[in-house]
Amino acid sequence: MPDLVFMKDYFEKLIVFTKSEIRAGKTKEQFVGNTAIPGVTEFVGDGVQRSLTAAWEEFTAV
Repeated sequence: MPDLVFMKDYFEKLIVFTKSEIRAGKTKEQFVGNTAIPGVTEFVGDGVQRSLTAAWEEFTAV
């Protein structure tokens, strides 16, 4: 169960970060260039790009 709680927390922070960056007027390229999600210490570096891309596309889809 701790893994599920961890993933829930990760996705909640990803959603908050994505929405705040969209509101701030960032471009997709600027957003996906991030190497960390605020409040998440377990996943850093280039590995977060897939999550960032998916979240960006989900929240900016028309």
